[in-house]
Amino acid sequence: MGKIVCGGWPLAAALGVAACASPKTHGTATDSVVAADAEVMEADTDSLPSDDPPAEQDDESAEPAVCKEGAYEGMFACNYEMFPEGGVPLGGLVSVPAAGKIKLSLRRSVLGEFYEVTQGEFSGDASGVVVFQAQLSGELNCQSGAFTGMLSEGKAISLGVLEYDFGGPLAAHYDHANAELVEGSWSLTVAQTAGACIGTWSAKYVGPDAAPATGSTATP
Repeated sequence: MGKIVCGGWPLAAALGVAACASPKTHGTATDSVVAADAEVMEADTDSLPSDDPPAEQDDESAEPAVCKEGAYEGMFACNYEMFPEGGVPLGGLVSVPAAGKIKLSLRRSVLGEFYEVTQGEFSGDASGVVVFQAQLSGELNCQSGAFTGMLSEGKAISLGVLEYDFGGPLAAHYDHANAELVEGSWSLTVAQTAGACIGTWSAKYVGPDAAPATGSTATP
């Protein structure tokens, strides 16, 4: 390919720029060359990678959360506020601190992201005056970390003589980093006394479930 000569200044035709412009009374050949080079440099910079950060990925592309199957143990505490039947205080409100242990086992369900409580119980006492225990059921959404459950078949025995039924909902959040149910809350009610025990709880992963008893079946 030939060269274009404008005012004694050769330009490669590959620049794709008309180097020879109509002469102007105030322009020079040097001005034409500089303008052409500027256009080429601008075109080259358009092809360079952008400094803008990459677009964020959708949440759907994030890695799924991981929850541990196995046994969890922890503690609970609340203040049992007791009323006589009908909810009318007799001599004022009776408030007794209560505390105890909570145990549960989590197993992954067929739905994948959900884990179910296969064994759950808690037991404790209220200042040594009332002892109680109940069964715990529930479900953990591993992806969101939300745990919801229910205490049922609760029995409380006061002074070794009086027996009361109780139950109620409970909730918590799963801490994936530490394999722990935290920020737990519940609201238990005692039917015969119209009393309630509102408090907190937590449970931490302690290891695999114990081996099943002889004669029982286990999923491999």
